[in-house]
Amino acid sequence: MKLTQRIALGLALAAMTSCAPTDGGPDGKEAAKPVDGTTKVDATTQTQTQTQTQTQTTQSVEQTFVDESKPTDSTGAVASASLNFGSASTIALWLAGEEVADPQAVMETTAAPASIAISDAVTVDWAQASVAAVKIKPTKDSTAQDQEIEKLDAAEDVAEATELTAATATEAPAMALAGAKPDGVTNSPDADGDAAGKPDAAGMTDEQKAKLDAKKAKLEAKMAERKGKLAAKKDELKKKADERAAKAKGRDATMKFAGPYVYDFVAGGLVGDAPKVDLQDGSYRRIEFKLRPNFDVADTDPLFGQALAIKGSVKVGDELVPFSVQVHNAMNLRLAGDAGATVAAGAENKLGIVFDLHAWFEGVDLAAAEVDKELGVILVDNKHNKAIWQQIRKNVKTKSSFGKDKDGDGKIAADEAVGAGEETVDAAE
Repeated sequence: MKLTQRIALGLALAAMTSCAPTDGGPDGKEAAKPVDGTTKVDATTQTQTQTQTQTQTTQSVEQTFVDESKPTDSTGAVASASLNFGSASTIALWLAGEEVADPQAVMETTAAPASIAISDAVTVDWAQASVAAVKIKPTKDSTAQDQEIEKLDAAEDVAEATELTAATATEAPAMALAGAKPDGVTNSPDADGDAAGKPDAAGMTDEQKAKLDAKKAKLEAKMAERKGKLAAKKDELKKKADERAAKAKGRDATMKFAGPYVYDFVAGGLVGDAPKVDLQDGSYRRIEFKLRPNFDVADTDPLFGQALAIKGSVKVGDELVPFSVQVHNAMNLRLAGDAGATVAAGAENKLGIVFDLHAWFEGVDLAAAEVDKELGVILVDNKHNKAIWQQIRKNVKTKSSFGKDKDGDGKIAADEAVGAGEETVDAAE
């Protein structure tokens, strides 16, 4: 992969040194000194010096650049590597109890499940994320340059969040209907008791399924309201997103995959092919990436304008209640470990990031969540059931791992994982 033209950090520092103030006066002559030996600086010179210092500080931040990282154990050779994303939960669902000669071929030819049962009460029907800005780094800990880049990225995440809020006029899809929980509203959206009729294999009667479908339809209609507002400004939002992505990639050569790539958690893989890049051979101990709003998909796509979205149902009493989890703004993910994944020249280097959909719901009681009275559904976002929303976001970050598929079975086993997810701070909720 041919890297973009770089801005050398040394040049930026040299430029700063060359424009540093000297002991000379404004006309180049030595400034007059009082009898005590100190240099006298008049108001004009002091103002010029302050302006120069402010300019240098701004330049040093804007010109911060992370160069191509070279592992300490690198021989200098270039290796080709592919990066893919996988779901331990989905792979287990497909292959559990089977002796398969070529698991990867099975995953590619086997139809994805229609849903995933998280527990006896919770089922996920659909879950996707927009993965972008994937960086591969040899050090476990962030460098000073990395931290400067993070500040710039955070400022742009806040700007993007502000634009999305303005574009939709509300941050969450049901903002006009939600608010304080009305008196007398319980967790069960209906109070008419059990439905009559013979249950099907899933334990649902026709009447129960009809009620569930009707609630899902209401939820979809409400989701469409937000998408409609964003669709009206799709070109503008996509252009700004592309500009930010180009700037981010231009200032950090360790960003190997700008994206966005769509990851389907139910199907258990990327939508499309896993990209390949060239890396210096050696060990890589940290992978960072973002889940960020996607404006590349069609404006009718459920992921349009979202960083992460999950839809499913939860059993509340005798009723199945649809739920929707939505993250509209960028999420930062960081996976790191001491061992590192080794990339070798002339070898097939398959790096993988693993998500665990089941673990996302650890510490989460959806059955106890507040149900929207008018829609009869559970909304989980930055304005509704926020404690649940925060826990799921935390789990997404910390219940992930990365490693290298050494045996070629198409997944990252526990003994192949070299880095674990860490808690990170997002610039905007």
